[in-house]
Amino acid sequence: MGMSIRAYARHRGVSDTAVHKAIRTGRIQPEADGTIDPERADREWQQNTQPIKVGTAWKGTGNDEDWPALASSTPSGPSLLQARTINETIKAQTNKVRLARMKGELVDRNQAIAQVFRLARIEGLHPRAIELGLREIGFSDHNPLPRGLAANVRMREDELDYYVSRVLDLQFQYRGKIDVLLGLEMDYLEGLEAYLETQLTKYPWDYVIGSIHYLDPECRVGSWPRAFDGATADLYARYFDLMRKLARSGLCDIIAHFDVPKRAGHRTEQANDDLPAILEEIKRADVCVEINTAGYRHPELPAPEPYPGLAIVEQLLALGVPLTVNSDAHAPDQVGLESGAIESFLRRKGCTRLAKFEHRKRSLYEL
Repeated sequence: MGMSIRAYARHRGVSDTAVHKAIRTGRIQPEADGTIDPERADREWQQNTQPIKVGTAWKGTGNDEDWPALASSTPSGPSLLQARTINETIKAQTNKVRLARMKGELVDRNQAIAQVFRLARIEGLHPRAIELGLREIGFSDHNPLPRGLAANVRMREDELDYYVSRVLDLQFQYRGKIDVLLGLEMDYLEGLEAYLETQLTKYPWDYVIGSIHYLDPECRVGSWPRAFDGATADLYARYFDLMRKLARSGLCDIIAHFDVPKRAGHRTEQANDDLPAILEEIKRADVCVEINTAGYRHPELPAPEPYPGLAIVEQLLALGVPLTVNSDAHAPDQVGLESGAIESFLRRKGCTRLAKFEHRKRSLYEL
C-alpha cells in the first residue's frame, strides 16, 4: 500500500486537488487500491510535465501579471471573515466576456476566459480581500446546461474544462498565501439529474451550490418572475417542490438564495404550509443552507435583507440546519457585504459555528 493522496500532496508540496487533477489527466497513475507509490509517481510527474517554453500561453510562466493578485493570509487567528469561504464568483467578469462574445468581438474562448481573471485583478479584488483578511476565496461560476439553455448567464459546455483548469492552477500558484477553492453554482433542472451528476463527478470540486433559477426544464419561467400566471402560493409550491428534489438528490452541498422569489415581490408569508415542510426536508437531507447577503444590494427588495430572511434563518437555527455565509459578490466592493451584521445576529441567536467545505466534505469552524 502506498501513500494517501493527502500524504502524497504533502510529500510533493502541492495541494490535494493538484494530485487529484494529476490522476484525472493521466499525469500519474495510482495503485489498484487508490493509494500513491511516491517514487513511481514522482517519476511520472517529471516525465509527463511539459517544460515551459518562452512566449507560450499559460502553463506557469512565473509572471504574476498572468494572474489575479489574490489576498495573502493574515498572521492573526481566524475570525468569521478570515476563516469563512466567501463565494467570490466571477459572474460579473464572465458576463462582460459573454456580452462581447455575443457581439462578435471575441473569438478564442481561452483568451476570453483568461480576460475574466485579468479583470478580477484589474478591478481590485485583491485589495478588498486583503482588507477583510480572507484566508480562503472560492470561485463558483454558473454551470453549463445542455442545448444552450440559459446560455447568456452561464459557461458553455466547452468552457468548463478551461474554467476548472484555471482555478486549479490558481490553487497551486497561491498555495501558502491563500486557499483557492474550486466551486460551481449548479442550476437544478428536473430531468437533468444524470447530466448534472456527470458534470459533478468529472471534476474535483470543493463545494457545489445548488440553485433554482427556473421553474421549468426549458428555462422559460424564472424563479422570481415579474409576471406569474397564478397565486404566489402556487409559485412557492412549484419552487419548493424543486428545492425538495434538489435536497434529496444529493447533488449539491449548499442550497442557494432560499427565498429568491421575493426579488419579484413574492414573499414566503404567502407560501401557505410549504415553508415549514421544506425546512424539515432540508434538515432530513442534511444539506447546508447559505445566508446570502446579496439581498442587501438588491434594490427591488422593499427593505434590505439576506436570502433567506432573518426570520427563516432563526427557524433553520432551531432545526439545527448547518449554515454558511456568502456575499455572492459580483464585484470587489461587494465582498463581505454586511457580514459583520450577520455575524452579530448569529451570535445573538446562539449560533457558534458555521460550515465550510473542502473536496466536498463539510466541516464546522468557530465564529
